Amino acid sequence: MTTRNTLCVALLAAALAGLSACSSTDKAPPAALVDFKPSTTLARQWTAAIDVLNAAPSVLTSVSSTQVLVAQGQSVVAYQANSGAVLWRNALGLVQAPIAISADKQTLLALVQGSEAVALDASTGQVKWRNSLPAEMRSQAASVGGVFVVLTADGRIVGLDEQTGRRRWALARTLPSLSVRGTGAVAAISSTVAAVGLPGGKAVGVNVNTGKFVWEASIAQTRGVNDVERIADVLPQWVAVPGLGLCATTYRQRAACVNDKGDVTYAQEMNALSNLVTGGQQWFAIEESGVKAWALKSAGQANLQAPAWSFDGLKGRMGNSLAPLAAVGGEVFVHDSTGNLHALASQTGKTIARVATGLAGDTVLQPALVDGKTMLIAASSNAIQAWLPSQ
Repeated sequence: MTTRNTLCVALLAAALAGLSACSSTDKAPPAALVDFKPSTTLARQWTAAIDVLNAAPSVLTSVSSTQVLVAQGQSVVAYQANSGAVLWRNALGLVQAPIAISADKQTLLALVQGSEAVALDASTGQVKWRNSLPAEMRSQAASVGGVFVVLTADGRIVGLDEQTGRRRWALARTLPSLSVRGTGAVAAISSTVAAVGLPGGKAVGVNVNTGKFVWEASIAQTRGVNDVERIADVLPQWVAVPGLGLCATTYRQRAACVNDKGDVTYAQEMNALSNLVTGGQQWFAIEESGVKAWALKSAGQANLQAPAWSFDGLKGRMGNSLAPLAAVGGEVFVHDSTGNLHALASQTGKTIARVATGLAGDTVLQPALVDGKTMLIAASSNAIQAWLPSQ
């Protein structure tokens, strides 16, 4: 295995950006589905057949409408969120990361296989500009201060002008010899600084006006005796938490938060196998046995709390997706690899609804605000669906 090979991990290798993975021939039998008394409902609003899903959907909410942006097959497709109608389609090639959306919601950035960044008009899907980058891009870019901040697979952080595509600056980071394919998280932590989570448990702050590093933080500690055991990659989604900053999970290590000065404000040990999601005063992640919930604490408080609850119904039912989990209102939703969407009470972890979706293989979940109601978008290799939880 060469020093730049990425690791195909049985539980994770699909990530958000490729959804291709190793398979295990030694899987445990699926956990039995327990009986329960439903106390909520899930109503399917629409279904659209799709080509192969390349990355998790993105949701664009504007004054006039909500779009669901999907990289599927060789195209980017925009669906009307309330009906599933196709608004536009553009055949760009294989897009390997979720679509990024500019802060003004006018421009989209698609990262195409072969290291090309392509900007699209959000209303029409027409190409605005193209720019070639030095390596492939598997992590979703972010819009910060008029700049798209892009993380490449070889550790470069590149700033592209949102209006012209001109490369404003580029920074290089040395990556560990092994990493989970598709990891890395980029988000705005202030109006001028992007937070970039990297393999190896590191996060850096980059000033988008100057192209300079302004801070570096260790949000997980590498440990173990070999490269596999020492993987501590930041998984590909920052979550904004008031009072704590941006928070993310690191593979099989912990959830941690960093503020706009680069201070690690909070950390919670967990054996995370999924992105972090938050709801109310809790955060949720998938561990080996299933979904677990932890109470959110204030900055600086102890980080060794026991989970508030655990839902163990995923044993033998977990796929390779990093994003089969979502929190909506007082409920947590998880989609298993056998085609079931589970709704859990966020305070107790008890099952309150369950539906068979018919979605095949790895599935990702994404909340969307549509006409004042929160809808749940579920996408897999064969279809995209919209579900409306009871309000």
